[in-house]
Amino acid sequence: MASASEATEWNELSTRYFLEAALRATRNSDLYLVVIDCAARHPGAAAQLAARAPDSDAGRNTPEILAAYTEFFARLVQFAAGSDAEVPALRGNDVAGWMAGLTNYMNLNGTATHPPRDGATAARRVAQFGRAYFAFMGELTRAAVQAEERRLRRMLEGFESLRHPEPMIRLRAAVGEVTAAEFLVQNTRAEPARVSCRMPSLRSANGAGAAFAPGVVIRPNDFMLDPEQEARVLLSLEVAAGNFQPATSYVGDLHLRRGEEPEVRIPLRLETAGRLVVS
Repeated sequence: MASASEATEWNELSTRYFLEAALRATRNSDLYLVVIDCAARHPGAAAQLAARAPDSDAGRNTPEILAAYTEFFARLVQFAAGSDAEVPALRGNDVAGWMAGLTNYMNLNGTATHPPRDGATAARRVAQFGRAYFAFMGELTRAAVQAEERRLRRMLEGFESLRHPEPMIRLRAAVGEVTAAEFLVQNTRAEPARVSCRMPSLRSANGAGAAFAPGVVIRPNDFMLDPEQEARVLLSLEVAAGNFQPATSYVGDLHLRRGEEPEVRIPLRLETAGRLVVS
């Protein structure tokens, strides 16, 4: 029979393994929180993150993996005993009881092939296999957690722009309404600048249909700014029934130009509600 000290060792081995596995997983939990925070703070991030997220079902295979390696270890004991007799199975989480059963198995079935030099030889042999088993499982868990951490970090690096998003104008209205957005334009140069604004076209986000010139009013659309001066610009868009469909997304660009310099384009996205307003 396994001694009390041997049973204690198996409990310590299994407890240490599960604690270390939990601590390693906790590190990745912090990264998952960053991913969730990114999705919560930035519109559109959730869909993009979901497309690149690590397999969320990976952890569901843990019981099957543990069962497979438990069977692997039991077969090692059977091999060491040189016996065809059935090896005791692990029941629930009773690791100490399982190890005691394996020790008895070695005592009963292994003496013919490996005569013991003393009564403790079988227990020592099982202990050696047990330490190797938990060390192997620990390395397997460490490798899996590190691989998951690398995937999460690569995903966050690829979506760094979501944490510092580029400017975008977002509008929402029902067909038949007028929607508006106000934004600031600042001259960060040391000399005065003339700024012009225009929005030449919109198109359906799904690519259906051709681009069209929307009914847009921009006030002011051409103005001077002194150094460090800023101006409030109001963009109004008529969501006319002839151009827009309910429950549809439209995209375009607001074009800003400073003097004769190349234009700067700010993305604009309009979401139409699933209803039609009739005046």
